[in-house]
Amino acid sequence: MSVVTYTKDGVPDINTLICALVTDLTGAGTPAAGTAAEHMKVVYPAGFDPSDPTALGNDVLVILESTTNIDPFARTDPTVEDVTKDPWRIAFHASRWKNRTSTQQNPTGSGWTQFPDLIDVSSLGVYLGTPSNLYVDPTTGDPTIGWVTSREQKAPYYYGYPTAYPATTGDWAFKTTYKGRDLVEPVGNTGAQWTNQFDPTPNATKYQNRPQGSQDPTVYTSPMPWDGPDVSDASQLFLNRWVVSGVKAPSFGGFPADSAYAQPISYRLVLSDHGLFLGCWGPDPEENGKGFSWLLVQRPVDKKFGIVRGLPEDPTSPGNRPLFCVNSVNGKFWKFVVREHDNAVPSTRKDATKNTPDSGAVINPYQQQSLTENGEYVITFLNNLNSSRFKYSDELDMLGTVSSDVVGGGSEIDVSVYNEQDKRKYHALWSSGSYGTKMRIMVVADIPTPNAPQ
Repeated sequence: MSVVTYTKDGVPDINTLICALVTDLTGAGTPAAGTAAEHMKVVYPAGFDPSDPTALGNDVLVILESTTNIDPFARTDPTVEDVTKDPWRIAFHASRWKNRTSTQQNPTGSGWTQFPDLIDVSSLGVYLGTPSNLYVDPTTGDPTIGWVTSREQKAPYYYGYPTAYPATTGDWAFKTTYKGRDLVEPVGNTGAQWTNQFDPTPNATKYQNRPQGSQDPTVYTSPMPWDGPDVSDASQLFLNRWVVSGVKAPSFGGFPADSAYAQPISYRLVLSDHGLFLGCWGPDPEENGKGFSWLLVQRPVDKKFGIVRGLPEDPTSPGNRPLFCVNSVNGKFWKFVVREHDNAVPSTRKDATKNTPDSGAVINPYQQQSLTENGEYVITFLNNLNSSRFKYSDELDMLGTVSSDVVGGGSEIDVSVYNEQDKRKYHALWSSGSYGTKMRIMVVADIPTPNAPQ
């Protein structure tokens, strides 16, 4: 089983980050370990060129689809429908959620003050899904993102992503509700639920709302002018680089705009034949325990042999073949089912650390025991998996957890699993607590090939 790892440090801005990730995912990058391959294919925009981040403009949307190098159930051609396959997609969406100009008033704290001029720093949203909710029209090439239309996340509404702002207000500019429900966020959003749906009333925690009475969609440069994250909540964006003076700061970025370049981004991208891990961090996450965002998307494996559920593939009885996502933003942990064979829409996001109705906790972010009586390390793979319909005895083998005080960040340990002939290697990343406390995640670094179970 091949594992490919890409790493990069000192990424100055979100556009550069997206271009680097696309380069790596499509196999054009230089891996730190493993052999480059086309793990994902760009499906929007057509002919996307990641070589010049400065040419991308203010708002960037890139959608990629899985290939058979990253998923055994991917289709060989994203333009050809194949009901026997279960493709999935990831969208990287950079938006410059800007503040009003200094001539417009907004209350902060107990009094009225003037906010500074437009803050020109992009933040990053990451959405997961399928060709159904991250749709690209095969004729026009235009994308459509499915949006959740209620706080309970019951029904998606497919909301068009405009390729350019209209010269005058258009119908899309007023689509703040659908059948009486507020548009909340894209389906498959990673991070906390966006709480800044349409609300024209200015207040201290909704900076990017349009001024009351304004119907001009050019006021802000986000594709969704007044539906979006509450930028003062660091958990609501995968990478939040918005900071307003005097208001709590998010995990990435600074104030004023130039200081974001003093806080560059690093990332570790790990690709296997059944999933993807992406971890991004800013300065010194080991100390504050929060400047670290990560996501895992993978097919679950059998606990005894490590074989992907659904393999060997049987077209006459494919099973549900679930694809799970677990991710963390700003010290909070989430999970959802990206898709199943017969259900091509992501499920409702749940807290990954809590037992709730029809949903079991899959990760323990607190201090935990990781040593056996013989002094051996024990990695706990993410388990206790379920969809809204079924319980699975499988686990997610690309990511494990340990107590942060037994393994230091950046170190690697060898682990014997699934009765395999050779040991796997796992790489330690950042802890969930400040000063290297609580839990530490371990991402797979190497699986010897061939390595069939004994």
